[in-house]
Order: sequence, then structure tokens, then C-alpha cells
Amino acid sequence: MTWFFHLIGTAISFALIAGAFVYVFNPQAAEKLLKQFFIPVLALMLLPSVVAQLIGSADGIALFITFALASLVAYVVRERRRERRPTPPRLGRAERTPVLPREEQE
Repeated sequence: MTWFFHLIGTAISFALIAGAFVYVFNPQAAEKLLKQFFIPVLALMLLPSVVAQLIGSADGIALFITFALASLVAYVVRERRRERRPTPPRLGRAERTPVLPREEQE
């Protein structure tokens, strides 16, 4: 797991160097870059340790309930964010017959 944290630390140092370079020319773009980069990186750094602590200290039933609730919440969030297409209007229930070219009808 230490290689993962070293990799994240290296990525953060590169992002800070890039942010410092961009800040000289465009401060708003540097703030936007750092905000977009640091929130996911911070989550990647903290999430494994939090999950390891939760799994190590909880019993099986609590883990099952937690994962079931997390799955349910993720499903609800996904369904609410998904764009729904309007249903096409119903024109009728007639069957359609194929129209063949004239050479094949004879």
C-alpha cells in the first residue's frame, strides 16, 4: 500500500508544480485546475485507509448492511441523474407489412 501513497504523493507534487506555473499566467485557471485535481486525489488517499479501518473493526452483518445501503444510495443517485427520454407517441397498433419491389411481386 505504501507504493500507492508514494504514487499519489508524486502526482500531488507534479500538480502543485503545474499549478504554480499556471498561476503566474492565469490565476483563475490555476485555482480551477487545483480544485479539479485535489478533490479526487484527496479522496483516493483517504478512502483506502477509511475502508480498511471500517472493515477491520466491523462484524460481517454490519458490513453487509453498509454495502447494501451504499449500493441502494448509488442506484438512487444514478437514477436521479440519468436523463429520461420522452416516450414516443403511440400512433396506432396496426401491423406493418413490408413493401416489396415490383420485380419480386410477379
